[in-house]
Amino acid sequence: MIPSGDLSLAFICRLCEHMARAKEQGRDQCNQPCGGPSKMLAFPCYQGQIERTYLAKFCYLCGKNASKTLDVGGRGKLGMCETHAKDLTTLTT
Repeated sequence: MIPSGDLSLAFICRLCEHMARAKEQGRDQCNQPCGGPSKMLAFPCYQGQIERTYLAKFCYLCGKNASKTLDVGGRGKLGMCETHAKDLTTLTT
């Protein structure tokens, strides 16, 4: 099940305990030294209900089943659904 809430946040962030605490405190960011592929990271500070080893099975942006895997410079792998994989291809070509 995809968590509800702020859909402008990546799926991984919506699952993360750091973000949940930030939201409880009325903040929009968790202030962890974290991030996704745009920062050449694979959400290293993530702590949540899906074990890190399974994160690549879901699109890191929307939570749908991943059809592709993105290797983030050896820092980890993230899943991408067909729609977001197409968007990435369009943006990088």
